[in-house]
Amino acid sequence: ERCAHLLSHGAVGANRIREVLRCLVENLEDYCSRLDARELAWDCKNGRLQALDSALRQRLAREALSSMESGLLASLRAASMPEGAAAEEFLYSRTARLRSECGALLDRKTEVTQLHNETAMELRREVMLFEAVEYLELLQARGESSATQVRSALHMLNIAAPLAPSDAVERLRARLARLAVAVPPAEPAAAASVATSSAGAEVPPEA
Repeated sequence: ERCAHLLSHGAVGANRIREVLRCLVENLEDYCSRLDARELAWDCKNGRLQALDSALRQRLAREALSSMESGLLASLRAASMPEGAAAEEFLYSRTARLRSECGALLDRKTEVTQLHNETAMELRREVMLFEAVEYLELLQARGESSATQVRSALHMLNIAAPLAPSDAVERLRARLARLAVAVPPAEPAAAASVATSSAGAEVPPEA
């Protein structure tokens, strides 16, 4: 894109080549600045998030430079083309194609980010339910749990059930059923609520 602009203003080939190299340096510096601002990065080699220490930053920077080399060679060849309408047409055509590819990558990034956020939300909901049940089990061990708490947990589980993994839902239902049996006899409604909920009916929250 820069070469096309320079070519349209009559810049000589040497200036266009220098602009390509300047563009490479600017992109690499921008990438390194982004790495410096992060604490974690996805390590494709190990397939996981890793803390961004100095060694990993340097390796990722080298990998980024290596991935740019093929584009650098193509850009240098384009920048060194003789002046004329054919060169301008080639550069504008290549710019349009690269813009289209970048647009497709950005769309893909948006889709993946949205999917990640939805999955993370489901996991957070599931973790919250497991923590709530663990807390109720702790209270039960102290003799402090109640049917009201069990019914509230069941209501939360019924809301999350359509989005949570079925095996996790069943494990939580079984644990809540055991809690309902262990609540004080003065509050027997929880056991009936668990039985109804396990059959698939939604239990309303305690007023």
